[in-house]
Amino acid sequence: MTIVPYFISILLSFPMLADTPIPDAGWIQWVYEFPNKATCEAALEQEEELIYVAVTRQFLSVPHEIKEFQCMTIKEGAQANKELGHKPIWRQVPKPNSPIPKV
Repeated sequence: MTIVPYFISILLSFPMLADTPIPDAGWIQWVYEFPNKATCEAALEQEEELIYVAVTRQFLSVPHEIKEFQCMTIKEGAQANKELGHKPIWRQVPKPNSPIPKV
């Protein structure tokens, strides 16, 4: 059984991007992972105010609005951003030809 981690995800809106080719909203994900959605949601409920303050401080110099918090997997976050018009930036890392380092 594979455990798929969940992340606290924050939907940010940037009004200065309105009427530009760049989507004016997007999901970012907190760096801490949770083993399941229920644990993530419990942490979010307990820490939402602190996360709100931390995100606001991070974007202090940029006009923004925090629209929503959710718990999502990385794949769900990427899909949510795709639906907002973002192009995927993550690329598969090529596998090395040999798993043993050459000396």
